[in-house]
Amino acid sequence: MRCAILEDPGFRTSQAWTSPSGESPRDAIRRNVAEAKKDGRKAAIARGRAARPSWAEEEFEPWADAKIQLSEQFLGTLGQALPAPEWRELLPRVTCPLLLVTSDPERGSIVTPEVAEAARELLPTLRVVRLRGAGHNIRREQFDGFVGAVREFLAATAGAAAGRLC
Repeated sequence: MRCAILEDPGFRTSQAWTSPSGESPRDAIRRNVAEAKKDGRKAAIARGRAARPSWAEEEFEPWADAKIQLSEQFLGTLGQALPAPEWRELLPRVTCPLLLVTSDPERGSIVTPEVAEAARELLPTLRVVRLRGAGHNIRREQFDGFVGAVREFLAATAGAAAGRLC
């Protein structure tokens, strides 16, 4: 890989993460999926529009489809999988340029400024961009800022990679 971009990944501290509503993320996912499957696509799209008025219109149909098509088997095992290696163990092994895009924890972003700083300490080459005014779905809630940050990162990475590859 030449580079990687992480949008609000599951870099959590030992504290349990909850959604802005106070609901656990697993419970929120299960509830959203169950409602979409029960009520259908149109209702899911309408709920999405009401809950996320800052999203672009073209986001809602694929978002609703993903909820409806989600495997019941996966949903039943959500949170029961074998524990993945801790991000703190994996991050220092990354050898390619890496961009971490974060946002506002009070709006649902997982990566807090403190966790982003801890990640940077583990991987000093990590580039961190915090786009305020978004929650976990940064690309949907701050599209222009997200695309701008990604383009800037890729341009800088392409220049650096060209020097290494020649």
